[in-house]
Amino acid sequence: MPVVQLRRSDAPMLPFPDDADLFQLLWYPQAYDEWGYNPRVEVYWRDSKTLSADSVLIPIYENHEDIFVVHECRVQPEIIVEYPYIELLSEDEQKIIWDWEDEQNDPLARYQYCLSTCPGTKVGGYPDYSGQGAPSWSGATGHTLKYLLTLSDDEWDGGSFPRWRPIEQQFPPGRTVIEEQPDGSAIQRIQYTPDEERELENWSRERRSQYHAERAALGTYLKYPMNVFVDTSVDPWTYQTA
Repeated sequence: MPVVQLRRSDAPMLPFPDDADLFQLLWYPQAYDEWGYNPRVEVYWRDSKTLSADSVLIPIYENHEDIFVVHECRVQPEIIVEYPYIELLSEDEQKIIWDWEDEQNDPLARYQYCLSTCPGTKVGGYPDYSGQGAPSWSGATGHTLKYLLTLSDDEWDGGSFPRWRPIEQQFPPGRTVIEEQPDGSAIQRIQYTPDEERELENWSRERRSQYHAERAALGTYLKYPMNVFVDTSVDPWTYQTA
């Protein structure tokens, strides 16, 4: 069934073949062991000038899983800047980041959640390995796999919301306070006024209802972000997810 369709003009970062201007990703709506218990994907690069009404395929769902049946929608894409997943950096680079985070008093100063890979469905940039860890081959020098896109059924979570939560889903920012502990350590907390706490409670109740309604409407559930890669060194191109 169709999942993503992008034109070259909308996603120039994709490695379009010279004779194609339309990218289409389809998947079989059931979990496959060899695809990490995610749907098996197929990718097509097409020339839109050669397509007609007869080119449209009507999905046939045999032995499908309802959670992987997606519904038609439109997106409002935006361009963002992101940086590599933390495990793809060298040990020295990781240490520099951890030391820098320890010196900050800012909920946004969290590389992995707020400054590296953007959560949610995206094209280009860097793969998102949140919750699963990077595969052993992901940082291999000279590997022929190229990252295409990430499919996800959520845009933010409890760690990434300070940076990536959409504006229309914002709740009171509060104030960051550092609480010293008896053992000399410190705990960072977000502090709210009584009015903000009531607003946050109302927001949480409304947002939970909205979240469950959105998930029910969307229908899909991916255990982890699903990164799609292409190997362009072979003919035909092959694809892999991680």
